[in-house]
Order: sequence, then structure tokens, then C-alpha cells
Amino acid sequence: MANSVLPEELMLCILSRLPVKTIVRFKSVCKPWFHLFSTPEFKKLHQAQFSIDPKNQSFIVHSFDRHCSEPKKQFFIFNIESGNKRPTILNHPFANAQNVKLDTVGCCSGLICIRSGQEIVLWNPAMKLFKTVPLKDLRASEMMSLGFGYDAIGDDFKVIRVVGVGRIEKGQGMNVTSAEIYSVNLGSWITIDVSFHFIGPQTKNIMIVNGNPYWVARVDGNEVLVCFDVLELVFKIVPLQPIYGPGLDEKIGTEKEIDVEFVDWNGVVGAIVFDCEGENLLGYVWIVHYSRLKCVWVFDDIEGIWRNH
Repeated sequence: MANSVLPEELMLCILSRLPVKTIVRFKSVCKPWFHLFSTPEFKKLHQAQFSIDPKNQSFIVHSFDRHCSEPKKQFFIFNIESGNKRPTILNHPFANAQNVKLDTVGCCSGLICIRSGQEIVLWNPAMKLFKTVPLKDLRASEMMSLGFGYDAIGDDFKVIRVVGVGRIEKGQGMNVTSAEIYSVNLGSWITIDVSFHFIGPQTKNIMIVNGNPYWVARVDGNEVLVCFDVLELVFKIVPLQPIYGPGLDEKIGTEKEIDVEFVDWNGVVGAIVFDCEGENLLGYVWIVHYSRLKCVWVFDDIEGIWRNH
């Protein structure tokens, strides 16, 4: 009689291609499957399978309906393959709250970090689950900027709260005085030392690359990127030369003539430089109606330098 048991490799290959809703249901099939679906290795494999699936071209958009009589922040899920089909409205944790102001801190490995005033929520839209992050009270003179990251080795999501004093809401920035890290696995906060002084103007991180959140900040009067390493639990500086400075000024003019968007460029920190005024300085082709692409820089984390891509 032939062996009816599937090889483990084949079973894993099949299970990793299942939709999230199916995996949630299959957790109750047996204990081995429950433990399998809970391992970091399976989560990474499942995410990798869906990221390369051409049919899984979906993304979530956070928008504000200005025409509604009672304006609410909404989340929509779009599927590129659906054509003109209307996007699906997602039922997020603050959907039934009145007069709330929502801010998306970041999205990482399937979780979305949302802030509403002094309340922080981690939301899994696929599984329709959320967790409220307990916050310590701030003094009246203190401001906070949030970051969100993911420790892939420890399979642990982390919320970073950078605390300082200043007028962040008026764009003047805040002088950072301390930082606190919340571990989802531990369910608690720890306070860490900030080894250098910096001024952070944002209320949240601008991007997340390899699980590490980044802010635009100023150190000793120079604009830099500040990265929080979720593995080492330390802040690091990414200099913005030659993106801002003589290296760029000689090519496309002063800092006021350009617009720089920092992005996750295939797993590395990238900077896309646009010509804001439309002058034919380098002769690049138009890629959008109002700006021209001037250059793309990527940061070499090993050598600590920017390279023109």
C-alpha cells in the first residue's frame, strides 16, 4: 500500500500559499499545524510567497473623506488586478469613534501602527485583530515622535517613542531628551539612552527599511537621517552628503530647488531627487506632470556612503 503521508517539504510549500483567512481556520486542525503557523520561519515564508504572487497586487491606502458630513479617516484595500472595481473599506479599530484624528505611524510585516492622540494601536487587517499599546504619561512641556519597527530575529514588533521638548506642531522641531521602546512580545516599555543630541521635526518616522524606522532630523545643525536599530536598540546617524551639500549643489543647484523623497529601495535606504522648478539642468526625462527625476541615491550600509544609482 502506498504511503499517503505528504513529505514535509511539499506540505510546507502548499500551506505557505494559502490565504491568511484559511491559515487562521487551519490553526485549529491540529497542534502541529497551530505551532507551525505561529513560527517566525513560516510567517517569513508565507509573506515571501505572497510578495512574489502576481495575483496578490493589493495595497492599503489611508485616506480622509473631506466631503462627508462627519469626516472620518478610512482605510481602503485596492487590488491592481481588479480594474475599475471599487476598493474595499476596511473596518479599522477607530472606525466607530467620533471626531478622531488618525495618523499612520508605519506598516511592517503585516501590522499597521496607528496613532490617535495619545492612543497607539497595532492592527492586523488580514486577521481583523488589534492590540492597544499602553502609554506612559508625558509632562505638559514634552512632545513625542513615534516609530514602528520589526525585529525579524526575535520575531518582535517594537514601538519607539522619542520624547523631547519644543514646538513640533509648528515645525520648529523638538530637542530629543529620551527614548522608550515597547516590545510586543514582552508587553512592556524600556527606556534607553540617546548617545547623541538631535532635533526631530516629525511626529512619526518617514519610512521603515528592513524593520528599522527612520526620521529626518538635525544633528549639529546638519540635516541627517536618524535610524533606530531594532536589533541593537541604538540610534544611528545616516549623513545626507552628497544628497544635501556641495556634491548636489554643483549638479542641480541649491537645496531649495530640489525635492527629496526617502524610500525603501529594494531593501536599502533610497533617496529620490526631483527637480521642483522644472529647469533643464541635467536633461532627465519627465516622469510626472510637475517634477523631473534628477537622480536616485542608495545608501551602502556597510561602507557608510551614498551611491548614485
